[in-house]
Amino acid sequence: MPNKLTRSQTIFKVLEDFQKFSGDSWATIATNIAQAYNRTTPEQLREIEFHNPEDKNKDTYKAMRANAQIITRMMSGEVRLPCDLEEAIELSLPENWQVEMRSQLAARKGLVPVTKPTFVIGEDSATVATFYKEVGEAAEVAVKMISTQNSFGPEDKQYALDAIKRFDDVINVSLNIQHHINVKCFPEDEQQAMH
Repeated sequence: MPNKLTRSQTIFKVLEDFQKFSGDSWATIATNIAQAYNRTTPEQLREIEFHNPEDKNKDTYKAMRANAQIITRMMSGEVRLPCDLEEAIELSLPENWQVEMRSQLAARKGLVPVTKPTFVIGEDSATVATFYKEVGEAAEVAVKMISTQNSFGPEDKQYALDAIKRFDDVINVSLNIQHHINVKCFPEDEQQAMH
């Protein structure tokens, strides 16, 4: 069931979870967001003017606190969250928290996020063997889930995340095999568009 939070609320929920986990101050988090925003958004398109803590004419900590105030006003709903800042918030986080944010945003729409695999061409037989191994592991968890009721249900929640991860692995290996077939069987100008 998709969650009831708005897109902005979902983004800020992950940001709050990160703050609690990391113990970083809001001033530090906001400054990291400001730096990511300034890196990714051309100056003429910026809707927000963050304070530069590296400005020699300003107090560093006051600038960081002012940036935190900008972010917390958006978190409270007092100020609208611009789309460009959404990306900066994500990019300001460590990789595992970026994945968490993308996962939560996908879940809002009832989707299961799958990370696009990195394609490494290796031994094709090993890749196919990995596919069968992943299918077997995914099936094992799915069978465990339906063994009592013959269907998935709330009583299977303890296995659900493991099942989702294992089916993501099946999808990733499948895409890898599809890529191998495409690259090895067709000249570059004839390769099939991968969906």
